[in-house]
Amino acid sequence: MKNTISLTVALLCLQFSSNAQKEPVSVTATAGMYVAYSDDGLTGPGFELKASKKISPSSSISIGLGYITLCSLKNPYHGYVFNTRQVPVQIGYKKCWNKFYLEPRAGIGEFGGKFSLEGGYSKPSVLAFMYTLGAGYSFRKIELGMEVQGGAMGISSPKAGFWYNKRQYYSAVKISIPLFEIK
Repeated sequence: MKNTISLTVALLCLQFSSNAQKEPVSVTATAGMYVAYSDDGLTGPGFELKASKKISPSSSISIGLGYITLCSLKNPYHGYVFNTRQVPVQIGYKKCWNKFYLEPRAGIGEFGGKFSLEGGYSKPSVLAFMYTLGAGYSFRKIELGMEVQGGAMGISSPKAGFWYNKRQYYSAVKISIPLFEIK
């Protein structure tokens, strides 16, 4: 899996550099509200910085770094005060049809959380595989979109404890604004 990720990142960097004179790399900021598909009642904000490069008039490739934090609405959940966090690094491909777009993405990241335990806290985390399917509508300077994420499947060893082999699925409503372009 490491070799596949390394090869994908190398090809992405090669693509970015091969067309450096033709198209600039655009950097966008995204904010959204996330809701998990679970009995936990998890909801919360998420943020992402993404660099993207056009590879054709209607498609682009991207790499993004995000931070998502979800808190339990059922407090306490099974006797615990419960929060989760995800820090995904994902590579994506965006295809546009007029103003509508689809964007599948995949990557790895940190999947963890915080539990209150008898006056203290436990903060376990694991390495996780994360994937996303986003869709939305582009206006002049902003994008409004929705995402369905099967994000966060813990892939660390069983010694990781609570988060080992856990999965968390969620959806989000997001807004993206361009920050700047690198030529």
